[in-house]
Amino acid sequence: MIDHIFYVGLKSRPNWCTANHFLDQSDHMPITAQWNIDSLEVPEKMLADGNLAIDELCDGLIDNIWNQSARLSATAAPGEVFKTMLSKNAINKIKIRRKKFKKLKRKKEPMKKYANAKLAAIDAIKADRKAHHAKNLKLIADQLLNNSSKEYWRYIKSCTGNTLHSVSNGPVDLAKDTTVNSRDPSKWQELLSDDSDYFPECDHRIIWTDITAALNDTPNNKAPGADGVPREIW
Repeated sequence: MIDHIFYVGLKSRPNWCTANHFLDQSDHMPITAQWNIDSLEVPEKMLADGNLAIDELCDGLIDNIWNQSARLSATAAPGEVFKTMLSKNAINKIKIRRKKFKKLKRKKEPMKKYANAKLAAIDAIKADRKAHHAKNLKLIADQLLNNSSKEYWRYIKSCTGNTLHSVSNGPVDLAKDTTVNSRDPSKWQELLSDDSDYFPECDHRIIWTDITAALNDTPNNKAPGADGVPREIW
């Protein structure tokens, strides 16, 4: 399969190649290409010039860096970016606070006006964070009610990282003072004595036909209990 390397030599070990980093066909079907070996031009060997001045070498290196940066569109200065959770009102109050601070440094603005602008910006940020948190809670509730296990699991991983180390770091001890929980099983036996939510089918033995039926109902490349696939049989 030809990926982005145009030429790597023949049966002998290649010592140079021409590559195009902007072409990637690795996820396509294998293709066959042919070309005339005589049409391939071997790049000329660069010889070191002992008479070249150090300043010219530095200028050439700097020019190459700027050229590569321009090719990658990395020469523009990054603009100011605010968090998406902030509203236009909070952003405007932050800008006003910064202007007041600059005038305060030049002694052209009293301290009281800057303090009021700072408090207004802080209150606006707190209000936006509270609204953003409420929006996340509503989204989580909708995912749970709609059985969107894939989206809900993605949210859990975004909060805890790629592993569950932060949420399952060892056993959890039940406290007796703050939550009135106890390790004595008598309390939990009393709470679990009601069988109103008991499902008798959970005690039935799973037969091979149930397993094959579940496998047939599972879509390709999907896992039971994830990707929105029910996991009753599992």
